[in-house]
Amino acid sequence: MTESPTLQDWLSSLTRFGNKRAVGLRSNFGTRWWDFSRLYRGMLYAAHLLAECKLKAGDRVLLYAPPSPEWLALLLGCTWRGLVPVTLDSTASLEGLADMVRGLSVRLVVFTAGQPIEAVNCPLLRIQNLDPSADWNPDAAQLRVPASIDDTGIEFAEDSAPRPAATSSHKDLLKQILTLERSTGSTSALTFVPPSPHPTPFWVAALLCSLQAGAPVLFIRSDAPYHLLRVARSAAKSKLLASNAQLHSLEQFIVKQASGSSHAVRRLPGSLQMLLVCGRPLSESSIQFWERLGMRIVQCGDFSALVGKEVDTRPPSLDEILQSGDSPVKATQLAAYIECNLSFAPLADVRQFLRSLPLDSIEQAEVMALFLSSPAIDAEAALNAEDGFESRSRWKHRAPAWQRLHAAAVLRGIVSPIFRRLILGVVARVRVTGLDRLDGLKGPIFFASRRSDRRHPVEFLGVVRALPPRLARRVMVGVSDRPFLESHFYRRPGDSLPYRLLISWVAIFGLPSVMPYALLESALSHGFAEICDWAARGYHPLVTWSPAMALLATEVQATVIPVRLRGRSRGWWNTEVFVQFGIPRQILPFADPGFTYLDVETGLRAPLQEVAL
Repeated sequence: MTESPTLQDWLSSLTRFGNKRAVGLRSNFGTRWWDFSRLYRGMLYAAHLLAECKLKAGDRVLLYAPPSPEWLALLLGCTWRGLVPVTLDSTASLEGLADMVRGLSVRLVVFTAGQPIEAVNCPLLRIQNLDPSADWNPDAAQLRVPASIDDTGIEFAEDSAPRPAATSSHKDLLKQILTLERSTGSTSALTFVPPSPHPTPFWVAALLCSLQAGAPVLFIRSDAPYHLLRVARSAAKSKLLASNAQLHSLEQFIVKQASGSSHAVRRLPGSLQMLLVCGRPLSESSIQFWERLGMRIVQCGDFSALVGKEVDTRPPSLDEILQSGDSPVKATQLAAYIECNLSFAPLADVRQFLRSLPLDSIEQAEVMALFLSSPAIDAEAALNAEDGFESRSRWKHRAPAWQRLHAAAVLRGIVSPIFRRLILGVVARVRVTGLDRLDGLKGPIFFASRRSDRRHPVEFLGVVRALPPRLARRVMVGVSDRPFLESHFYRRPGDSLPYRLLISWVAIFGLPSVMPYALLESALSHGFAEICDWAARGYHPLVTWSPAMALLATEVQATVIPVRLRGRSRGWWNTEVFVQFGIPRQILPFADPGFTYLDVETGLRAPLQEVAL
């Protein structure tokens, strides 16, 4: 008689999807991804770490960690070892954590780097990275501790109770995955998941169902409506796994953007096709609203006891907004506050108000982008009035969209080598050191230079000339200097028509044919998202180092290469540059952006070697 399959048998099949994207974590702008091979390897490495903790089959392991690729690998690693993972919200109080450890006889608490955690009466395992060395060769069969279909698969905990809110066996979870697969159909759509205060069996089954179909799962850091819609726009097809309260908030936001009438909403921006609803079912009016937008709705009817928090409709005060630890939520609420109180004020006054608040540069840009995207604000008129321009470019300060097309990549494959080897070989005289430090680097790579090292706007051409072909053909440029291309994007009255035509040709057809670029407009934040999008496509951003760029590099878990520059230029086509590549800085998961900034800044202050130009 054949034994019924368990979750362990299901996990063995994940390797068939190879290097397809499996699970990612999106922060403010950037996303770091694991493919299925890395997820499986991370699961085995988590099982290896758990094996060293000398636990026995059936022991409970409390996952006190935020949803992330590492969290999923730990969850699956527990299953592979025959252990019982207990899920708990990573923002739960330490008192609740201690109560849970005592009430469930937890044998191990797993937490991630950067989490403030006090000692509890239980062994602790701190996870900083689940990426073993390349020569690590695990024996999957030896790490596996067999489980039966009736064994407990996962327990779901809440901060307010010292006992599990729900328990699922291997058989229960496999049944739920099969049921969801029949309800949703096999699809390659991205499933994106805002933070859940209380993971439920339906929630976990939805994640595993997506992976079963070889489709990616994306954990996102915030459930702010603007953030959800931005993620939906970034995918070809997507599903949203969220609670009733989160969907209610998103519905209100969409209606408000449509001038206050739910019937005025004709379509949903982005690629969203399906809603997977956790907890309480949607109201009849909400169902009608989403179905009018063409959404398929799959609701959790079996786990209604796990009710999410009620929606708080009280408008927050400015002090309450600033106390929020979630940047996207804070930005959304601040934009609404400004719209209510400063919508008729000059843009300079709005900027001054933002600078008076305890916000970093990224948060200020995000608030300004939300404020200018409001239907009550004429963004073009506001920006024109601030800069003293009568009109602005119809391209709205964005790099050309065609450079992201497949045809553009083909064109760059033809034009870029000619430009780098022939034209730059003649007009840019380059000396370089540190090339050996670039050997074997993979994944997202940021090339970072100091603003003080830049004497004119085209040193990046010297960096591109110095790089080996495998890296040079994948460089993209973050254009952060406003004078560069400003006669195209800002219509400076003093520029001659021939000069404007030349710059416009470079902006629209010239530069994107050689390497793509993102325009980092100081008033808006879409340039940050574009840089992260290029990094996700396999390109290597070349940027001027700043706290904002440190945040982006941290979010995508990039390797940052400090680049020192020295030289002189007698014009665009007569340049002498010395390029020094510094020691690569590998950013680990859960790293602090402030530390990333200071670490790379140290590399950028390294002394230049003496090389004759």
